[in-house]
Formats: sequence, structure tokens, C-alpha cells
Amino acid sequence: MNEKLNKLLFGAGVLGSLALGASSCSSNKSDDKEEAKTEVKAKEIKNDPYGNVALFEECKEDIIFALFFVENFYQYTYNDGCGNWTVADGLTVLYNEDGTSFTKVTKNTKPLTKEEAVIYTTRFLKYQILPIIENDVNVSLDKNSMITACVFGYCVGPARFKDSKFLTYLKTGQKDKLAKSLTRFRTPQGVLKRWYFFAALLEGKIQYSDLLNVRAEGCYNLKTYEIVVCRKDKNGKYIRKKDKYGDWIYEPEFDKNGCCKWIFKDIDKKLAKATDVKTTRLSIKGGEHVVVDCQLVKDIVPDYVWQDVSGGKSSKYVVVPVNEDETVNVDSLNDESLYAYQAENYDKALQDALLALKFAQTNKQRCAAHFNMGMAYMGKCKYGRAKDCFEKSLAENKTKAAQEQLNIAQEKLSEKRGKAGKVALGLSLLGAGAIYGGRKYYLMQQQKKGMRR
Repeated sequence: MNEKLNKLLFGAGVLGSLALGASSCSSNKSDDKEEAKTEVKAKEIKNDPYGNVALFEECKEDIIFALFFVENFYQYTYNDGCGNWTVADGLTVLYNEDGTSFTKVTKNTKPLTKEEAVIYTTRFLKYQILPIIENDVNVSLDKNSMITACVFGYCVGPARFKDSKFLTYLKTGQKDKLAKSLTRFRTPQGVLKRWYFFAALLEGKIQYSDLLNVRAEGCYNLKTYEIVVCRKDKNGKYIRKKDKYGDWIYEPEFDKNGCCKWIFKDIDKKLAKATDVKTTRLSIKGGEHVVVDCQLVKDIVPDYVWQDVSGGKSSKYVVVPVNEDETVNVDSLNDESLYAYQAENYDKALQDALLALKFAQTNKQRCAAHFNMGMAYMGKCKYGRAKDCFEKSLAENKTKAAQEQLNIAQEKLSEKRGKAGKVALGLSLLGAGAIYGGRKYYLMQQQKKGMRR
């Protein structure tokens, strides 16, 4: 490439940067979401003889997504039915970054995004549940035991967790009794339905990914007598009575230790039934209720976690891999995402953009990552997701390129795929190049020739 063309491309890059406004992203006072920056390097763990703290760090996002399964996600505050104000995935208190203080959730607490919910849920687990496991459990846990223990502790509260038989069995390594001990918590019976799937996880009857493919709170679609052995009257009908909340509950059979027997027969059918739940009712101020749509758990979790990998007619989701031992260069990841897009490797473009978004610490980095995600989805002809990404990019910084691509995505949503799609894709390539300009493209060409950057 000659010098004249090099200068031309570099000039195009400058114009592209100005058009996008990448060098003048908002510098407003950061909110709590930005202050709680994701640590790029894992902390040095001391006094962790059983490796449970390290295991928690390794699977903490899995724990949070399991909580999304049992708690659902609703960004506004609501009443949990017992007089407690709740937000997001069942949060009643919001810890500050170092865990030295917290604020109680009230009806006036601001709505939380999914990303913020992950932050605050992680803090609660770290400052309330993990210390119990770290101090009381004297054996090395496996992943499923860690997930179940944290979900259990989160749902019943730290005090009940410390006094539970579940913790007794956990800290002495009696894994065969963990699933059974969950049945001691039978009231309200919705809690028992939650534990059913975690008991199945502990017993190896289902995989963790099964929970992510059901609907949030889908467990409530099951009947108590479908999951545990319940008592019957002389006519062979299940005995039931009203609880203190006025709901009809069934009477499970339990042994001298207060435990019931799980019914894991036809568990695939129960997973399918749990997926059928469409809505849930939430209590709001004034004693009113609101009905909200339930989503699959994998649809609730933040965009930066999942990579959509399409193959043929099927589509699957995988957790984005992260090497915590290496420092992540967000700008380089955004660059690589652009290169992969230009090479029409849309899956890699999406993966790099997702990782960039996960570790982004500035508006500029988030703006570029969302834009690159949108371009990758455009390349995959997923215009709905592309539209969402461009809107998020605009929310970080109102740029001409993102607005243009948003308009194209909206047009494509109302069109059939065809020649028009190929034209739009070609225009998208020009939009992507505007982020980093022609200079980046020149560097990519040099890299292909084996030259070091």
C-alpha cells in the first residue's frame, strides 16, 4: 500500500471518529454502576484451604443466573407479599462496593437494570453468604453444591442458612443428604418447588444448563404432589388445607427427621412444564398487582454474558470464556471485533464485543462494544437484536453511525430477506469502519501480511 493511500485512509479514520463522536463521549458523574468496576484480574485469595472462595469466584455468575431462575427479574420495586420491598432478583438491601454499608430497598428505590442487579446480587452473596461458607464449611465443594448453597442461603437468609441442616450436611461433606434436607423447607410450598430443581441438580438428574432453558419462576407451574410424596385421604385424594396466606397447600409425607421424598420420575416432562409458564403476578404499592411476562432465564441475563452461536437450523447459547489471570485490553477486543466482522466471522465478532462490554469501564468502550455487537447481529441477519444493540450504543453516546445503523435495522425488521439485505449489509460495513477509521483497516492488512503491529 503506497503512502498516498495510507494518508487517505488515515484521513478517513479521523473523519469517521469525528462523525461517531468517539473522542468526546459523555464524562458525566459516574453512577454506582460505573463505580462498581469489574475486576479484570482475580484477587489473590489467601486462607482458602478448601478452594471454596476460588470456586465462588469461578462460578459466581452461574449462581446469579440460578437466582434469576427462582426469583425472576423485575426492574421496579414490588412487595414480596410479606411486607418487604424488593427489586430486581429479590434484593431487599443494596450494598456499597466494599460492603461497609447498605441501603434498604423501599418503594422509592430507583429501578435497576440487569447489569446493576448482577452487581448488587454479587455484593450480597460476597458479604453475607460467602463468609458463612468460607468459615463453616470444612470440605471442598463442587460446582453444583456451591450454586445450590448460595441460592439456598440467598433465599432463606443468612440467619436461617447458618442454623439449617443443609449447612450441617454441607460442612461435613455429607453430599448424599443435601438434596433431601432441602425438603425441610416446605412452607410456603412455592419454596419447595424451587428446591425441587436444585435437588435434581445435586442428584445428577438434570444439568445446570437445564435451569437456564426454563422460564423464570417456572417451578411454580408444578403441583406439590408432582414433586414430593403427599398424603391421601381414604378416597385416594390428596389432602390439602389452607395456609396462613389463604392458599391451598398439600400435606407432604415426611420422616422422623422432617424430610420428604422427592419424585424425580419423568423429570423431563416437569422441565417442559416449567417452561410453559408465561406470566407472574407481583404485588405493588397500594395492594395492587401487576402481571409481567416471564422470560427464559438465558433471556434475562445481561447481554455481555451469553454468546449466541447459530449452526444450521438450531441456535445454542454458551457462556463467554474469560481468562481471569490475564489483563483484558478492552480497546484491543473492540478492534478484534471489528476485524472479525470485516472478515465476515460474525460469531467471533460478537464474542469479542461481548467480552469488551463485560470489562468496559468507560462510555467510549461501551459505546463501541454495543455498536460492534449490533454490526455482528446485522451480519447474522438478526435485526431485532441489532436494533437493541444500536439503541444501547446511542444511550452511551448519540453518534451518527449508530443512528444510521439503527434506522437500517428498523427497516430490515419490516422487510423480507433478499437482495435488499445484502445492500444493507454492505452499508453496515462502511458504518463499522467509521468507528476506528481507515487507519485500523490498514493495520489489519499489514497484520495479514505477517507484519507486527
